[in-house]
Amino acid sequence: MVLEYQGNAWKQWDEGMRRDIEKAARKELREEKEKKNREREVRELEWRRTHASQLFPVDVGLDPGVLRSRYPDRRRYALVPAVVNLMVRYGESPNTGNAKVSGSISDILCDQVTIPLSLQGQLVEFLRKPGVSWSEYYSNEKTAVKSPRYTAVIKFGKRYEPWVESVMGIKPENQLH
Repeated sequence: MVLEYQGNAWKQWDEGMRRDIEKAARKELREEKEKKNREREVRELEWRRTHASQLFPVDVGLDPGVLRSRYPDRRRYALVPAVVNLMVRYGESPNTGNAKVSGSISDILCDQVTIPLSLQGQLVEFLRKPGVSWSEYYSNEKTAVKSPRYTAVIKFGKRYEPWVESVMGIKPENQLH
C-alpha cells in the first residue's frame, strides 16, 4: 500500500475537519448540557485534526517495485505492507456490467516503529511534562496536549519496516492550530 504524506487526500480531510469544527462551534444551543457537549465535540475534532496521522492511503498493489516506480518520491510516499479487502458491488444484476470495485484496509502490517537508542532520551523529554502524571497528561483538559510539540523523520527499511531517523522540537508559534 502507498501512503502519501500531506498530499491532496490529507488536505481535503483537513479542510473537512476545519469545516466540521466551525460548524460545531456555530451551533446555537439553549441548555448548559448542550453547550458542554458542543465544547467537547469541538475539542475532540480539534484534537483529531492536530494529532491524527497526515499519511493517507493513495494506492495498493501486489508489486512494490511497480508502486515505487509510480511514486518515486520517498519523502512524500511510503510503501507499507497491508491487507486490503476488495469488494465488488453490482447494480441490479451481476450481468449488467455495472460492477464497482472498492476496497478497505483491514490491517497495516507494520505496527511498530523502531526508535534508535540514541534518540530515545530526546523523545522521552518531548513527551514528559514536569509534575504531571502520564494519565493526567493526556486526559486532563487543563494539562492535555493541545498541539504536537515535536516532529519525527520516519524512514522505511528494505523490508518496509519503519524507524525514526531524527526528532526535532516544534516551536509554539509553528504548531498546528
